[in-house]
Amino acid sequence: MPTVHLDPDEEPPFIAGDLEPDGPAIDVPGDLVIEGHVERPAGINAGGDVHVLGGVQGTPVRAGGRIVVHGGVRQGAHLVAGQDVYARFVEHAAIEAGRDVVVREDLIRANVSAPRARVGGSIVGGELALLEWLVAGTLGSELAVPTYVAVVPPPPPADDGRAIARARRELAEQGLRLEILLDEHRRLAKDPRNDGARAMVVKLATLILHLRERDKALADQAAAQPAPAPVARPYVRIHGELHPGVAVRLGAQHLRSATRVPGALLLEGASAVEIAPLDLEIEGGRPMPLITPGRPDG
Repeated sequence: MPTVHLDPDEEPPFIAGDLEPDGPAIDVPGDLVIEGHVERPAGINAGGDVHVLGGVQGTPVRAGGRIVVHGGVRQGAHLVAGQDVYARFVEHAAIEAGRDVVVREDLIRANVSAPRARVGGSIVGGELALLEWLVAGTLGSELAVPTYVAVVPPPPPADDGRAIARARRELAEQGLRLEILLDEHRRLAKDPRNDGARAMVVKLATLILHLRERDKALADQAAAQPAPAPVARPYVRIHGELHPGVAVRLGAQHLRSATRVPGALLLEGASAVEIAPLDLEIEGGRPMPLITPGRPDG
């Protein structure tokens, strides 16, 4: 039977040998090392990193840091990491990561949710939901297995600079209306019997002064705002081939390839998805249109 060492003098705790399927769930506050294979319905939860020297099958594994699997992740395994996930290959499993997912070989009928993913071999079947980019060897297969990839950045943070500019425009409009009223009441105040007009002149002048002070404070606030960080376009880079049967979403744009496309870089563009060395135009901007390669560049 495997032994779980939780002696505080030993760092990190480890499980010697394979983790047998009939044991209880494992929960450790820090890192955990498993020297064999993991095949069990009971889960593993670690506050730090989890290192598995074998493979993981049918097991939920959760880590506050990284999950590193030297073997494969298969058959219903579900890995959730606060940071990165590394594996040799992934088949019929699910992975969620706070940073990168790195698979040395193939990703087969797996679901992945992470900011970025790098797959050395083929991605066939399954769904990938990413925020920044995907790099893979081959996307799809000759059998046109349905494969879905979405690289959709999160919505940009609220732009305080725009809100300040809008507030200043509103103040300017109010000030213009008050200036018109002030001119009219100044004309009426020339009559020595019109005390109400003279009182209104003082009141309007005070309001205009207040608006100018408010506008100056907003101008100072706008000057102190940091410059917005540049937003990188989402992309998919394929070193091998992009096959039919693959649906790709880049930002708000959707595409399918009607034919096999060699070595492609897919970038979100203003009105089309640019694919080097080919340009594939989106027809009418409709979701998932059928597209075909154009002429090679150059």
